[in-house]
Amino acid sequence: MAYYLAVDGGTESLRARIYDDRGTALASHAEPYATDFSSGARAEQNPEDWWTSLTKATRACLAQAGLTGDEVAAMAYATTSCTVVALDGDHRPLRLAIIWMDVRAS
Repeated sequence: MAYYLAVDGGTESLRARIYDDRGTALASHAEPYATDFSSGARAEQNPEDWWTSLTKATRACLAQAGLTGDEVAAMAYATTSCTVVALDGDHRPLRLAIIWMDVRAS
């Protein structure tokens, strides 16, 4: 049997779910992360938090389903609207990410 990891990176949390090849959900976990709302209608998140939440949610789902990562055949990942992430030459975030609800440019 094949297993699939579906991940949704949202505004308040990262949600992961594992399905079997019949489409049955075997495990589900949501891992929250913070949004920094500061003056000037800013809304920013730390991209490192997304990665941390992805690993925590994935591990929780694998444990719930009684699977190992090697048993996952594929992964699908979806996120909310436009997000700007500035990276350095080593692909590390330079600053907090500007997320969709940041309206300082309007």
